[in-house]
Amino acid sequence: MYAMDDPELFKHPIAYLSEPGYWHLSPGEASGLRHWLAKGGCLIVDDFYFGEWTNFERSIHMVLPDAELVRLTVKHPIFDSFFQIKTLEGMTHPDNSQAKAEYYGIYENNDPKRRLMVIVNYNNDIGDNRNGRAAGGIQWTCRTTRTSSRRTTSFTQ
Repeated sequence: MYAMDDPELFKHPIAYLSEPGYWHLSPGEASGLRHWLAKGGCLIVDDFYFGEWTNFERSIHMVLPDAELVRLTVKHPIFDSFFQIKTLEGMTHPDNSQAKAEYYGIYENNDPKRRLMVIVNYNNDIGDNRNGRAAGGIQWTCRTTRTSSRRTTSFTQ
């Protein structure tokens, strides 16, 4: 775990930020994260819902003042890069089933033809959803099949 202004962060291409609804940055941390992103870092933001968006948005704009948060659909290449994800429907935040998952991105220079620098999992908690807690303790089986060079993943109870 690193602070956003820790030089050690630059040794890692990806960072995972959990619970950004409670994220409070110093000006130095905002600057450090901004420089890390500019040098090629990719930030994955996860585990927040409903009113926590306000604090996240305030904080991310301290880092990237001109950033535009763009809604990502299932047609975005990020959902077809390793696994072929066919739908984004049905996921909710594990603490509140009314919080329907949404996905956003921030592109370099706000240009969708450029690099996706920040991936936002809003109304979601990928970590909890992966370990089965989100489904009330239901264990999910992940089955990956390969057809030529494509992988398709399906989850079943």
